[in-house]
Amino acid sequence: MKKNIFKLSVLDVRLWVRLGCSETEKAQRQMISLNLDIDYHTCPEGVPQDDIKGIVCYAELVRLITAHCQSKSFNTIEYLGQSVHQAITDHLSASKHPIESVKIEAYKTSPPVPTIHGGVKWTHHVIEEKA
Repeated sequence: MKKNIFKLSVLDVRLWVRLGCSETEKAQRQMISLNLDIDYHTCPEGVPQDDIKGIVCYAELVRLITAHCQSKSFNTIEYLGQSVHQAITDHLSASKHPIESVKIEAYKTSPPVPTIHGGVKWTHHVIEEKA
């Protein structure tokens, strides 16, 4: 038996945000990178018709993420990731798209810790369990 999997991924959305444990660290905006995965229960309506009205507009999602991240400051990458996940989930729940799950990866590219060279990443993924 075959199963179709439908996923939209928006990769490496780079933003400068106020993020850090101290006010000194937050004073200088830091680069973060966000990855977003949206999994669907079924194929979005707009795919077979090649119609933008029947799909999630990723440009709109990026504008939402940008406004959300630049309107406040964050103490932790974990909270930033969780709050972006909530903003995206709230936005998508108002749509009629057959969305199964949303996954956010928030990546602090250059944390101010001398021995960390690969950054720090937080992942928030909620999957609806079927009864």
